[in-house]
Amino acid sequence: MAIKVENLSTINVKTDLDKLVNQVFDTVPKEHTRGISKVVFVDEIKDPRLLSVTTQPQPVLYHPKTPGSQAFIEISLSFLLPKKENFIKRLAARANLKANIAGALLASIGQHYHLNFSHGIKKTQYESRVRSYVEKYFVEWREQTAGFRAKLFKPLRPYFEKLDKWMKKKMLEQQKPKKGK
Repeated sequence: MAIKVENLSTINVKTDLDKLVNQVFDTVPKEHTRGISKVVFVDEIKDPRLLSVTTQPQPVLYHPKTPGSQAFIEISLSFLLPKKENFIKRLAARANLKANIAGALLASIGQHYHLNFSHGIKKTQYESRVRSYVEKYFVEWREQTAGFRAKLFKPLRPYFEKLDKWMKKKMLEQQKPKKGK
């Protein structure tokens, strides 16, 4: 079943948001998204509950199920596509829009799943669990929607990972203080 997508934003996005949201929801198991009724795209998230917590704009807000409504996700497009930045930053934001929306959706889905369906987890453990959930399913989503460039470099990925591991090891060795000096 396709998830309902509402675009209440005035920001013009060239991406098909319905298709993108449904791709992300198809990546995760259906049991994890049970209870989420819709995804709403807005210009800015204006929730009175946030005013007491933070004054900074938020990219995404998960609204849990209440007696009067189902759970839903709200995403701010003005946060993901800033207008007040320089040209290079706006261009980078446009280029990464799909990945940023997918990451925001996966974080909200992970939060929904861990709050509602996974039992025996302490409140202090939610952040790390949601982060690993997002990493796992973001890789799956990226593999499903990979373009030509990603498919071209896929055989080289193990070599890049080995190089990354070697570089991290060298940096750690350089940061350690030398004995005898």
